[in-house]
Amino acid sequence: MKPASAPVPSESLSSELEDFRTQWLQDLKISHSSKPEAALHSPAPPPPAAVTEEVDVDTIANPDKIPEPAPAEDAQSSSEEEEDDDENPGTAFGATMFEYESQRKKNRELVSALDHFEEAIKKEAHGNLGDSLNLYRKAFRMDSTVDKKYRQKHFPSTAKGPVTAPPTHAPASKAPPIASNSTKTAAITAAAAATTTTTIPTTTTATSATAASAANKQKEPAVILPIADLIASFAYLQITPAPPDIEGEPSPPCPIADVPYEILFQILDLVAAHDIADFSRLSLVCKRLAYIVATEERIWRSACLSFRFGFSAMYYAFHRTLDGCLAATLDPLTSEAQYEAHTDARRLARTQKVCAALLKHKPYNGSWRQLFRLRPRLRFNGCYISRVNYLRDGQAAPNQKTWHSTVHVVTYFRYLRFLRDGTVYSLLTTDEPTDIVPLLTCAMLRDRNQAHPMLANLLCGRWRMADPLAAEPARRFADDVTVAMAGGKMPFEVDGDVVVETDGIVPKYKYLLQLAVRPSGKRSVNNKIVWNGFWSHHTEIDRWSAFPLKNEKPYIFSRVKAFGFGES
Repeated sequence: MKPASAPVPSESLSSELEDFRTQWLQDLKISHSSKPEAALHSPAPPPPAAVTEEVDVDTIANPDKIPEPAPAEDAQSSSEEEEDDDENPGTAFGATMFEYESQRKKNRELVSALDHFEEAIKKEAHGNLGDSLNLYRKAFRMDSTVDKKYRQKHFPSTAKGPVTAPPTHAPASKAPPIASNSTKTAAITAAAAATTTTTIPTTTTATSATAASAANKQKEPAVILPIADLIASFAYLQITPAPPDIEGEPSPPCPIADVPYEILFQILDLVAAHDIADFSRLSLVCKRLAYIVATEERIWRSACLSFRFGFSAMYYAFHRTLDGCLAATLDPLTSEAQYEAHTDARRLARTQKVCAALLKHKPYNGSWRQLFRLRPRLRFNGCYISRVNYLRDGQAAPNQKTWHSTVHVVTYFRYLRFLRDGTVYSLLTTDEPTDIVPLLTCAMLRDRNQAHPMLANLLCGRWRMADPLAAEPARRFADDVTVAMAGGKMPFEVDGDVVVETDGIVPKYKYLLQLAVRPSGKRSVNNKIVWNGFWSHHTEIDRWSAFPLKNEKPYIFSRVKAFGFGES
């Protein structure tokens, strides 16, 4: 029988374990001392400001691609799989950079909208859609343009040029399988150092340049030029052809860009003579035409003196009778056409005299364009319409018991159609403009025998403008007795007033309207006629009576293409 072995003392076991542990640590230190210089001399972790701006080189080459930051947790978890002990210096050495990066990013405080946006992109890349959505909402609530700022920071316009060539070594994600922990640590550290050295300086430089340019743009206030200076800046510009539909293809032909200015002036002069509105709309084509429209005084002078839509078409004395005949008695040897030609010549001379007298004063300041726009004139290519609404108390039936009173809304329309021969037509009706305006053509207005049923109450009359060269302002009536009979003080006639005389509903009455041409807004000029007075004249007893203007509304001009310029 063998004797039982004596138990090994615990003190000897502890000493053996301690010797083994010491030997093992020495072996580890020797293995680390034999690492390549690239791993031993790897750069220290970059400062936080620089690391937050790191972008992959492939991503810089494609600015339209939304960057997805590389998750540092994957590299850290792969290094932690082979950790055996908390005191293992090899594992701690290999994971130092990634643990530092992950911890620094987690501890970063989100202050600005850009911080929230960047963190939201990282959360979205890791699959945390709920957190990323909340961060996106916070970012856009803080700054609605945070996405543009993100692109300016990470993908500035300067980054679209030639990009630095990528490193010759393979990325860490494409490295071959690593056999040992120490080799894996060295490869990861070298790849991280190379990536940091390659990408961070380029992105940081571009970002700083973009930030500097953005700051300069914010510091420079926007200069708003006056209209005169803005138009003067177009003086030396040329008509440029339209850009090609496809990039790289030749531009489409633009013949007007090569036309000399003398020929271009004649073309625009013909356009203005046909329709001054079309000439004004040419300023929307390009800056060169805008400069010509705004500064070519010769064209605007022709428009002011035009008989078609200028001031030469205005009459300052009644040219017709209420029946539409000529007001003047003709010589038996003079035809009506000769008289009209003689009258047109006198009107042209008078218009030149009036314009020369008004051009020197405000608000025209020597500009024919301002004179044409601002001076009151009548328009013949449309119709003036006044819509009137008023309330009238009603009455319930005698056998009806109600707790409320009946109210009627009364709507009626007034129409004025001016013709360039000095006649005018007035109509008061409840019919809508869509039914009445097509009937107000010259052919139907002058054919009184076969008038349309809707034009049964049409009144024919004559019109004239107030004389701007009168020695003193004229009143409507000559003597004080007639003024008193008319019921009040009559207004003076000033430049821009229109005097209209029409037949009455009953043959013994005649109506007199004193109107004024006014603008209806800052852009709409000479398209509104307001009331100054409205009287009726009893021709049998020579008595004047004034109508109340409580419910009357101004006339608003509406252009009708079918009317032409008053010829139809």
